[in-house]
Amino acid sequence: MTKYILKRLTIGLVTMAILITVTFFLERIIPGSPFINDDDTAAAVKAYEALNIKYGLDKPLGEQYVIYIKGLFHGDLGESLIRKGQQVTEIIARSAPVTARLGLTAFAFSMAVGITLGTIAAFTRRRTVTGATMLISTIGVSMPNFLIGLGLYK
Repeated sequence: MTKYILKRLTIGLVTMAILITVTFFLERIIPGSPFINDDDTAAAVKAYEALNIKYGLDKPLGEQYVIYIKGLFHGDLGESLIRKGQQVTEIIARSAPVTARLGLTAFAFSMAVGITLGTIAAFTRRRTVTGATMLISTIGVSMPNFLIGLGLYK
């Protein structure tokens, strides 16, 4: 059992490392910049260069990656580009309880509905009831989450 758990943890860590690396490089490959605008005045160009230096985007890609990985290991995700003056870790810490509550509510709801429908389908011999439970299950799985959320909102 210990061997299986270690194997699964290793696979999880390798998968996370690959996802982090692929995401980092895909963000850098995409054309454009988070600071780009249509203003070509000297002041705008200077501001653009200052922002690139501040966020380390003027450094070579390999160096940016090393800085990013070091920051991840230290729990420092840097300053938010959208919410100026706020650290990304602070934003995540503020929204994590709400996200966890939403996830747990969705999990409890799906378990209750899933177990109920599964039990009904297992104990009935009527094809119409079994077909209806299968239809409801298929719709629940196929429908986008935001539509289900809108339907359940308040």
